[in-house]
Amino acid sequence: MFGIGPQFYLPIYFGIVAIMSFFVFSQYADYTNERLTEAPDQPSLGVWLFTLFMVFFIGLRPVSAEFFVDMDTYDVTYNVYKGLPFVFVSGGETNLIFDNLFRLYASLDLPSTYFFFTIAAIYFICITWACSAIFPKDKLASILVYLSAFSTYAYGTNGIKAGAAAAIFLVALAYYEKRQWVGVVLMSLISIGFHHSMMVPVAAFIVCVFVKNPRIFLVFWVVCFFAALLHVTTFQEMFAGIINEHGAEYLVGVGGYVKEDFLGGFRIDFVLYSAVPIVLGLIAIEKKFIVSEKYYFLLNLYTLVNALWLLCMYSDFTNRIAYLSWLLLP
Repeated sequence: MFGIGPQFYLPIYFGIVAIMSFFVFSQYADYTNERLTEAPDQPSLGVWLFTLFMVFFIGLRPVSAEFFVDMDTYDVTYNVYKGLPFVFVSGGETNLIFDNLFRLYASLDLPSTYFFFTIAAIYFICITWACSAIFPKDKLASILVYLSAFSTYAYGTNGIKAGAAAAIFLVALAYYEKRQWVGVVLMSLISIGFHHSMMVPVAAFIVCVFVKNPRIFLVFWVVCFFAALLHVTTFQEMFAGIINEHGAEYLVGVGGYVKEDFLGGFRIDFVLYSAVPIVLGLIAIEKKFIVSEKYYFLLNLYTLVNALWLLCMYSDFTNRIAYLSWLLLP
């Protein structure tokens, strides 16, 4: 739409985020704790204009199998359904909301660009919505941190189904404290409706509502780390036995793909990346003596979901399982 080649999207995206981050974070050079209580909430206009730009930039990207892998698969399937009567689908393998939205757009004989634009809008609007609610005084800074994270770009252009589901889950987290019913509805009906994998963070969310001591989760993470280090795959196989066939392929098989195409095994790079919030959590609790129910809750949720990934690290799609916790990392 913009005449930009798909190979340029990644450098342009991170170039924009880097430049904006430089100017935004330069304002924090003399940051003080008093600012947290004395500063007014940041105006929203500039934040939403930036979000609108991201929606158009990513939402109107060209279809490319080389640079936006899953996008090409969606486009091919979309054209199969294009112009056919809409038939509501349901069942164990169906992502109820995403799959029916996909078929609805195709049945209206709309170009696939309309669908990709809609998903990009859901993705970036929900990220902005959540960050603005959690960090009202630092809206733009928090959004830039989120956009610069390891997996944000990939799940806005490639794994768009999981990305949209994750962004909706973030909104649920942002509003759970004040409006519990909103969080429950968003997580159970909409987030899971976009992607079944969100059942994992939703289940972890429920655990964290009742178990609040962060030290319990930190110890559990360490135990899971050693289980992964010792190549214990018992839990991975157990999880594969209780979920649907598509999910099981992520854990113990890759269907028609060639196993050699995937970089599996013990991913020390993923472990180091995942451990950053764990280490910061230990420092915050044990050294800085920070007491914050909201921080504890987010830390507990991240730690629990990431620990479950450690138990499934040797799966073929380990990065997609890790994303269930990485969506919380920024």
